Amino acid sequence: MARIFHRYLEEAFFACRGRRYWFVGSFPSVLVKEAFGRIHPERDVDYFYGGEGNRFWPTLARIFFRRGLVDSERLSGGWETKEAIEERKRLLDVGGLGITDLYREIESEGKASDRDIVPLRWNPYLEEIVFQAEVLFLTSRYVVSHLEKAFEHTESVRQKIVCLPSPSPLSRLAGYTDEKLERKYEEILSLFLPVFRE
Repeated sequence: MARIFHRYLEEAFFACRGRRYWFVGSFPSVLVKEAFGRIHPERDVDYFYGGEGNRFWPTLARIFFRRGLVDSERLSGGWETKEAIEERKRLLDVGGLGITDLYREIESEGKASDRDIVPLRWNPYLEEIVFQAEVLFLTSRYVVSHLEKAFEHTESVRQKIVCLPSPSPLSRLAGYTDEKLERKYEEILSLFLPVFRE
């Protein structure tokens, strides 16, 4: 088992503080890959949802491009490529979105799916995000159940939760092709994000 620390939380929290719409995941699989020496230097990105097979950022980029919010749907890759991270941050900025995760630290035997991580510490910024956000877009049913458990005595939190299909490559097994995932994300985001209605 390896203990793995989430190094993206603090910067993202302060960069996105005050935003009304937040994506909330569990823990970055790419940090698990890094801990076990499995990073692909040309394709993985050192940021949230940075694993080469994760469909989160490509899905957002295609939706935002089609709606005329960004100039390109193409995203850079590369573990040491600062531009790849900046492109993803720009998508958040354009959408007025924040991004965070449930946990600050976990243990793993090398697998990164939600059911394979062992939570050790909660994200210290989670409470402020949860109470100040208008909508929380949770990226799997696991995240929904664990967030609800953490705030089980607060009915107002449950009312903010919107569950998105997981962007993990494994969600293809549940029938979420790239096209279906994109349609579902766009359908859900268009109900809430002001930038989609401007």
